[in-house]
Amino acid sequence: MTGRPHLSTEWDQLDPRDELAGELARGDRAVDDRVPDPVGAEPEAPAAADHPRPSATERELVFDSLEGWVRGYLLAMYRRAVSGTATTWCPEWWRHPEAVLRLEALWRAWEYLRLEPTTGLSVWFRDHCDQQMAQLLSADGPFRGCKPAGHRRALEPLPSIVPPAGWRAPRAPHRPAAGETA
Repeated sequence: MTGRPHLSTEWDQLDPRDELAGELARGDRAVDDRVPDPVGAEPEAPAAADHPRPSATERELVFDSLEGWVRGYLLAMYRRAVSGTATTWCPEWWRHPEAVLRLEALWRAWEYLRLEPTTGLSVWFRDHCDQQMAQLLSADGPFRGCKPAGHRRALEPLPSIVPPAGWRAPRAPHRPAAGETA
């Protein structure tokens, strides 16, 4: 790759541990002198063979932990006014099991969808981020009782009584498949 990355696939190929790549990702102006764009040249689109789409098992994660993603991406990007009443967030989010699972789902979806060069991030926001963050930040969500200044006791699990001996969940009625007789 020559010059500044111009396609999302090229941004994804940058090694975040590389200093220059990090500066490019942050949009630092100082790197413009070190990475010249060809004057008057149109950026070349890479050939499909040059950039094969990695399989799910071959993909490298940008962040190596949930904590790294939350602190290094989500909290820096997703900014909201947090009152502690109508909108809640706990600075000790990792003490809330439901929040950890929701954030883990967000991180995994982000790591996968960021590689989709056309609508990946839009899908991530619509189908994942907007849904999960609405639940996490809601007044009745997993951070209920917490304030921006600190954690309060985590909510108790929902109550449950052990079902009586012999109880079984009802089965869904059998519906004949197309062409099958009842």
